[in-house]
Amino acid sequence: MYDHGDRQVELAKGLIAAYTVIAKILTRLPLPIEIPAAMGPEWTGEQAAKALISADDLIRDIPMDERSKGLIIQMILDWLAAHHFGTFDSMLPALWKLDIVEYSLARITGMAELVEEALNTDEE
Repeated sequence: MYDHGDRQVELAKGLIAAYTVIAKILTRLPLPIEIPAAMGPEWTGEQAAKALISADDLIRDIPMDERSKGLIIQMILDWLAAHHFGTFDSMLPALWKLDIVEYSLARITGMAELVEEALNTDEE
């Protein structure tokens, strides 16, 4: 039986995991960007969103491979979309909102693999 609340909880965990992945990638850039690495009881999604928006502003000026830069920017945008629709869903639950969160998180995972591969190649 489908439980909307259980899915919300799982996707919230996915949002935290995706944030952590993005934070780690940002530290590996030619000019590293540091954002708070962990979200917990004192760290809210809104604060994470603000940190990623600031990182988005910074990454655009980093001299690096444009493909990787574009993927990282898209990861940030997908995270922000997932956060937005997850928050919106908690106010007015709807299956389609959680679908958007899930698809955004899946895209982040795929893009992270591509960026990690490119960063590993650059380090060699």
